[in-house]
Amino acid sequence: MSNVSPWSEWSKCDRNNRRTRQRLLLRRSCAYTEAYDMEEDIGVCKLAVPAPSNIVFIIDGSYRAGHSHFRLQLLFVMGIMQAFAVGRNLTRFGVIQVSGKSGIGLRLNDTFDIDTMIDMVDDIPYVGGPRATFEALQLLSNEMFIQKNNTARNGPNLAVFVSCGASINSTAVMQAADDVHEAGILYARGIGIGPEFEYDTNSDAHIAVAEITSVVRTNVTFHHIRELSRIDLMEALVADLHRLIDPTYEYGVAVTHWSAWSACSVSCGGGVQTRRRRCINPQRCKEKRLVRTRQCGLRCCNATQHEVHFDCILSSRLTLLCNQDDYPKILLVRHVDSCSMTNACEQDDEIRTSLQKRCDGKGHCSAIYPCGLTNQEERSIVVSYECCYNPMSGTDIQNG
Repeated sequence: MSNVSPWSEWSKCDRNNRRTRQRLLLRRSCAYTEAYDMEEDIGVCKLAVPAPSNIVFIIDGSYRAGHSHFRLQLLFVMGIMQAFAVGRNLTRFGVIQVSGKSGIGLRLNDTFDIDTMIDMVDDIPYVGGPRATFEALQLLSNEMFIQKNNTARNGPNLAVFVSCGASINSTAVMQAADDVHEAGILYARGIGIGPEFEYDTNSDAHIAVAEITSVVRTNVTFHHIRELSRIDLMEALVADLHRLIDPTYEYGVAVTHWSAWSACSVSCGGGVQTRRRRCINPQRCKEKRLVRTRQCGLRCCNATQHEVHFDCILSSRLTLLCNQDDYPKILLVRHVDSCSMTNACEQDDEIRTSLQKRCDGKGHCSAIYPCGLTNQEERSIVVSYECCYNPMSGTDIQNG
């Protein structure tokens, strides 16, 4: 019989994106069972990143790692998995074990249920044998992400490399590592654990350090084996993975950045645009607004076209009108041509801009000396404008 009770349910996330659960340590005898202590587990909250992704852990199951260290690696992997939304179109996980005969312990399409996945990882057997790292890297590039394994479409292929030391064939490891990078697989982090990476106690530590650095090439950290259970290391790796999945992600913030404004909800007349941001930590974004809306700036709808010929010599006042007094209306100047006495006309943006500033948005408009006071030659102007009837209240009617 087990000497521990089942884990309790996870608590709600706190403001630091952490959650806890407990279980009792039991003392059993023929007559009774008593709880003599409580164990607490701290986990990283599940922070939703909707983009699909494929994440594979390479862990060390060689004889130099040992069974107890292998178990700690599995617990570390399970802790990371529980911080993600697992699903067919969300995050998929895989596990490869480095051993005398490196093999796949969990394929990306084995299950999309987090509880089943945790049970499967917990049951991965320790193999032992020499550290054939190159075989694990070959499995990563040649087997894990191929289409028959039904990887998440359009998602990045990510890897986390956990090692307890140097392999039995560094030359083969370097070639396999090159193949991984050429396949477009990104390492979130390389984690070196145990005494083989400690210069003070191992004269060959530089070999192990050089190998893991050459494999991952960036973001390599080294830890005592017991540090795998530290929550801050788990949080750091979760943040690394999230940033590779979603480059706009910022670990520890309550919400993401605002998206771009959407297209207008209707093609003409009083539509709305929206933009959104996602809640990352439900405990910290309850009071934050996640959706914003605004009315669209649209061209005039239900418009009638009008044209006025104005003689700059015979008159000093230009009047633009929209008829049908029973309806709300907005006047919009669209185009102005200046014409000489020989009827040669050309576009006049200066007068058009002046009339737009004076007239646009009004129901009628008058302009004194619209052609200017210093004409060099006798001329006329042709003003084209629209009358927009029944514009939506508050809608920003724009030129263009």
